[in-house]
Amino acid sequence: FSGGTMENLMEKLNAGEMIKLKDLDELVQLFLTGYRINFCTDGIFIQKIEKS
Repeated sequence: FSGGTMENLMEKLNAGEMIKLKDLDELVQLFLTGYRINFCTDGIFIQKIEKS
């Protein structure tokens, strides 16, 4: 899973663009591959969870 997808997603979110269903699929993939996704008033923060 490439990190480029996450960066593209973050750019879209920061630009206030609409998130398409395909993008939500990518969010789910990020979640499943060990990222924590926080929704808050400032937007969406995606955090990599380091596996110990």
